[in-house]
Amino acid sequence: MVPSSLFEPYLAFLSRLPLFQGQSRQLMTDILSKARLRELRRGELLFAKGDPSDWIYCVVTGRLKLFFSSEQGQEKVLEVIGPGETFGEVAVFQRKPYPVFAGALGAATVIAIPREQLYQAMDRDPEAAFRVIANLSKRLYNLIGEMENFCVHNARERVVGYLVCQVKEQERWDGGEVSIRLPATKSTTASLLNLTPETFSRVLHQLEHNEVIAVDGRTIRVLDVEQLFDRAPC
Repeated sequence: MVPSSLFEPYLAFLSRLPLFQGQSRQLMTDILSKARLRELRRGELLFAKGDPSDWIYCVVTGRLKLFFSSEQGQEKVLEVIGPGETFGEVAVFQRKPYPVFAGALGAATVIAIPREQLYQAMDRDPEAAFRVIANLSKRLYNLIGEMENFCVHNARERVVGYLVCQVKEQERWDGGEVSIRLPATKSTTASLLNLTPETFSRVLHQLEHNEVIAVDGRTIRVLDVEQLFDRAPC
């Protein structure tokens, strides 16, 4: 359950999410009163592939990865979910088990909302259903783009394209030098790009050698933004 001392802050947090914008305070209070707060440690699983899809999740702090895992323990990361994002909706709407694993990349806090509460929100406000569809459509669109990236572009183009997207997401980017903080470890980012960690590091080193970027752990400084953009796939 959500502690009473945190009820109002989390109520305000949920109300700002696109999924719940415009909902009445009474409905949001009802939703949060039935929600659960999950505190996760680094590497802890939130759910496993095949678990019943009884909840949708909202990330408050930290980041989680959605991934597949082979019998040999190899992982393929599909998506990294950060603060203010929701996930689990697809399985909830289909009433099927979760198709992937979800695990914390570091300490994380998530709000788990029972699927019945989501259905109730959509029953009371049809616009909520459109917001859910819009959110899922956006993620599907991004997934199609990633599939094209894997099938058409080589390793260098994938890494450069990813860095360009990170630069464009900088709220205060003014066209000059910019610093990027990878949202996950290099190995996780490599998996997200369908690359081996060695290939990912090799491409970064090549860009560093060409003085396009400077790498310091998970922080990447783009020294020549124009050159980076010129190297991006069309």
